[in-house]
Amino acid sequence: MKKSLKLRVCGAVLVLSFLLALSACGTTPAESAETAAPVTAPSEMPTRENALPEKTESATESALSGPEDLEEGMILFYRQEGLKEKRGELLSLADAEAAWYEGLFPRTHYYDPMFSKEGEQRLLRLLDYCLGNGYQGFSLPDGIVSTDDFDVWQRYALPFMYRIEDGSVLCREGERAEGAEFGYTTVWYSLKKEGEMDKFSLGLEAVRELAANAPEGADDYDLLVWAVNSLADRIVYGDRDTYYFTDGYQLYDAMVKGVTVCSGYSDAMYYLCNLLGVDCLCVEGNATSLSRDGGLDGHAWNLARIGEQYYVFDLTGYDAIVIQPLPVPIFFALSERAMCSMGGNCRTNHYADAELIPACESSFDPVSAWNDTPEGAMRSVLTFYDLAFAWPEYMLAANDLAPDEWSREEAEDGFYILPVSYEGFFARAQEYMSKDCFESCFARFYRDISGSLAVRYATSEDGIELFQLLRVVEQGDGSFSAELARADGSTLTVPFAVEKSEGRYRIKQILFE
Repeated sequence: MKKSLKLRVCGAVLVLSFLLALSACGTTPAESAETAAPVTAPSEMPTRENALPEKTESATESALSGPEDLEEGMILFYRQEGLKEKRGELLSLADAEAAWYEGLFPRTHYYDPMFSKEGEQRLLRLLDYCLGNGYQGFSLPDGIVSTDDFDVWQRYALPFMYRIEDGSVLCREGERAEGAEFGYTTVWYSLKKEGEMDKFSLGLEAVRELAANAPEGADDYDLLVWAVNSLADRIVYGDRDTYYFTDGYQLYDAMVKGVTVCSGYSDAMYYLCNLLGVDCLCVEGNATSLSRDGGLDGHAWNLARIGEQYYVFDLTGYDAIVIQPLPVPIFFALSERAMCSMGGNCRTNHYADAELIPACESSFDPVSAWNDTPEGAMRSVLTFYDLAFAWPEYMLAANDLAPDEWSREEAEDGFYILPVSYEGFFARAQEYMSKDCFESCFARFYRDISGSLAVRYATSEDGIELFQLLRVVEQGDGSFSAELARADGSTLTVPFAVEKSEGRYRIKQILFE
């Protein structure tokens, strides 16, 4: 991690944090997509094992061919510089389809059920191979693929699937080469600038190199933690005045130059997560802007799936926050409402994603995900504990306890009253730990006379540490000990006890030093 885990919180950080560009998400795909068959069988879907196959020689080394050389069963792939002249690399269509994973385009498969027909499935496979290998388009004999019957939802879905800079997603034309016996169809991705496909390919190659370092055997959650931390280490936010009207928003800028704005962050996360087998989408809209004194500005963020549920992620906000990285990331796996409450951002009405993106109705719940073991219970308590002391407002949002509007009313003895029910906060805390455990660990939180939650914010002078769980060891008497990582690299062993109810564990007692 590039910054200390030691707590560094102050009022200025919280004010800055509320102005960060955050995120929102919408509803499920069109109903017509719900019953359609997927493009690929589950065994064929990209995974971490088959996402980076060995390269094979697939294109001929001979001089470039043209559509006049097409025969039945052949396909002609074009680089960006050869598309206008229709000169490219001729390949067997069967070889191209068989080598699909060689050119795997790491995109979301959320929309695959919308493309259920044989021709539609083949078109997606060929586009994956084409774009994953740095081609801009291809030609093949008429009648093999067709986009004539694409409905409005399929056309809206394509930009979510094929995100290459600011080009058009899918163009198609039918022609007949001079002297040819049959016509041919050309499908291509329309780019606005020369060299953009080459730059994209360099960015994608950098993503592949990064993905090769991902932890083996990690679940979706841990892969996402690794992904956001790895990208945050690699990328810095560019000066908007410098990058707004240049190419600073692309995957190439994020992954090769290491300087970008929100769209570069979101594209980098999109490709990295999908390459790792964690389904991810990009979303666009408005967010609170520092550069416009709290006004709204364009923003891009992500949705990603943990298990069967999609959550909102904002890598730009996470990388910009002063106190990151925490043992658990912030602006990470939140509900739409939680992210909106922290930054006031939302999708704009003119974007076509209102009917196309998954619902994000709740934030990630550590209790449901982890508390079926004592180790998981300890992990969820530390998540709650670290966020509560680092940034109480964010902890409340992450537990779906955020109000529609935030306010802080100063009380006595350095406490502040937040517009949140204490009973709601305490009830949520008891899902993690017992009442006795809560009272011993969270003396900085109490019930105000009005019934609201009162908080005394931690400062660096308090010496409060944030911890990361390394392992849990069961003792002979049925109790447990947790080995925790400190900010200085040392470890702390903490004894704890658990209690179990309805198949779930929670922490009954914990003894920090």
